[in-house]
Amino acid sequence: MPKRKCSFNISLQQKYPFIKQRKDDTADVTCEKCRTDFSVGHGGASDIEKHLKSEKHRLADQATASSLSMLSFFKRTDLPTSKDLDIAAAEACFEQKFRCARTKSQAIVVNVLSTMATEDLKEHLRKAHCIILLTDASNHGSVKLFPVLIRYFLPCEGVKVKVLEFREQPGETSDIIVNYLKEVLSFNDLNKKIVAVCGDNTNYNFGGKNRKGSNNVYSKLNESLGRQLIGIGCGDHIVHNAIKTADDCLPLDFECIIVKIYSFFYIYSVRVEALKEFCDSTETEYQKLLGYTLMAEKQIMKNKKLITIHRD
Repeated sequence: MPKRKCSFNISLQQKYPFIKQRKDDTADVTCEKCRTDFSVGHGGASDIEKHLKSEKHRLADQATASSLSMLSFFKRTDLPTSKDLDIAAAEACFEQKFRCARTKSQAIVVNVLSTMATEDLKEHLRKAHCIILLTDASNHGSVKLFPVLIRYFLPCEGVKVKVLEFREQPGETSDIIVNYLKEVLSFNDLNKKIVAVCGDNTNYNFGGKNRKGSNNVYSKLNESLGRQLIGIGCGDHIVHNAIKTADDCLPLDFECIIVKIYSFFYIYSVRVEALKEFCDSTETEYQKLLGYTLMAEKQIMKNKKLITIHRD
């Protein structure tokens, strides 16, 4: 009578957590320590014990014991600080007890929280000496909103970005924007502390790529303040151009490789399912590649990171 074939069951998985079952057969397993494939179909646990006594597994155990994990050399940045724990404890104590209607909540936000935030911002502005002005138009239908942000540096706290003003304007001509910015700067006493202007690369902001002409926000603001400010274009465009230039300096054409990989999996669900199974076998989280249509360099960098993780 033939002997019944053994299989890798739950009890063996609990006893040997570093042994993983393969998908093609219930008796085929893989040792994660030494990366060896073998079968437990003949003797079950005895096959595993026999593998543990092999020379390859003993050498892998010695190498693991004599080397530290790379994680021990890095400091985690997502751990909560003592201040975060205090805030979480306070929220847990008052979350169920402190409830109020919409009118009372609005009064708390307007009269307490906004006042405190405004006072903190004024204190920061008194300490800051060099401030960058950031502005852009945000159109919501017929409503044209103009947020005004500032970026400054404090020696003890680092770089800060705060919202200084957020108001609707009747249009987006250079005269309207300059008058709006002059009013905001004068109200907050920042005329002498502004050193640079950051905005979108449009003609009414900077007068084109050559920064010429006088009928633009940058030129009129320089004339109003009586000095030459540093003109900074769109921050996203600067990062985009920097990544694009760095990508051109690489020895491989990653953009072409990413496009080919994306085209390979684009409309073929069978290939995507095979990729998902491969990610499961390597214990890697599957993430969908971003589309290439109008793809920015930031998206290409994300795809490069995904491909590098899967390759490793």
